[in-house]
Amino acid sequence: MAEFMTALDSTKFLLRLPRMDADTFLPEELLARGVLVVDDSPVQRMAMIEHLNALGITRIAEAGEGTEALERLAQLLPQPAVILVDLEMPGMDGVELIQRLAELPLPPAIVLASGREDMVISAVELMIEGLGLPLLGALQKPVPLERLQAALGGFDPNRVRVQRSGASGSRVTAEALVDAL
Repeated sequence: MAEFMTALDSTKFLLRLPRMDADTFLPEELLARGVLVVDDSPVQRMAMIEHLNALGITRIAEAGEGTEALERLAQLLPQPAVILVDLEMPGMDGVELIQRLAELPLPPAIVLASGREDMVISAVELMIEGLGLPLLGALQKPVPLERLQAALGGFDPNRVRVQRSGASGSRVTAEALVDAL
């Protein structure tokens, strides 16, 4: 809350502003580079875009499946800082997309957002970490604004990708993960 007084007649008035905590602010580089939202559901994409807009992110690109996401990444300059990835999509699913992101020299940070069971999300989270990719969060859909904000608040432009020695080159699909669980 801030109090102001006019210079002419000493009239006071009170201005109420929303409380902004330190963690409300997102890293400047994230705001400048933006986010790529990858989900086959237009409704889910729009919900995520509304959340991102509410957080002050205006550089937003979208894709309906993994192949389209890789094409968008190749076209976008600057590269998005973060990619929001759904797991189950037609064509290239989220698991394969994540594996392809691991092949990039400087992959974007990942926020996983899925309607799948917690066990499946946890398994993919472990896969992402095993690939050495920067993971900001693994969230259950529908994603509340506060959880998305917390995940994006963890973006660190200085994070160095972890190189894993002896990593397997084999591909894992979402279906294989579910079967394994």
